[in-house]
Amino acid sequence: MENLFYELGAKYDFGWHENHSRQVIKLCQQFYKEIVAHGLLPRSSDRNMQVIEDAGFVHDIGRSSRAIGKGKHPERSVATLKEELGPTACAEEHSQLVLYCVHHHTGNFWKEASADKEVSPDLIEHAKKLCAIFRIADALDHGLQNRVDRVSLTLDGLKITCKIFPASSGASRGIDSDEKIKAEEKADLMKEAYGLTEVSFELAER
Repeated sequence: MENLFYELGAKYDFGWHENHSRQVIKLCQQFYKEIVAHGLLPRSSDRNMQVIEDAGFVHDIGRSSRAIGKGKHPERSVATLKEELGPTACAEEHSQLVLYCVHHHTGNFWKEASADKEVSPDLIEHAKKLCAIFRIADALDHGLQNRVDRVSLTLDGLKITCKIFPASSGASRGIDSDEKIKAEEKADLMKEAYGLTEVSFELAER
């Protein structure tokens, strides 16, 4: 299964563009490492990093005109992945985690009980923690312009502040009016999954 999810992403043109997939993966991995460093997840794991990477390559394939299924693009992405992977592969823990991140990376599908069928019950809480990170990373490339260079987190009790570092001085205004707002809108699952009272975002100066 080497590079299978990359190959599937490429088959459907990554939904948007490969650059977006890679930017989401980069930011998601940074956010994940910060979460681990603050003790909100027990330890870093190659398995978790692989889930993040694989989900990044395929999360938007439902935007392709060749994707199958109905509904919004996350639903079409999941339907297409299930068709491509087959039932045996979809039943594997890794695939279940990837499918959960893909299904819930935008919108409020995670609030629907039916959506939890995408992953076995004993994995749901872990899946939510990974997906919460993935949602924010995806939001931080909402403009699809690679305007965010990196992120860092500070933890104060049950409040997290995410500092966003722009890729260039000219990117700051766009981030503040676009990616930052989208990240705030998608932080709901982060609060629920990690038991936080607040998740806020600040734009760092270059």
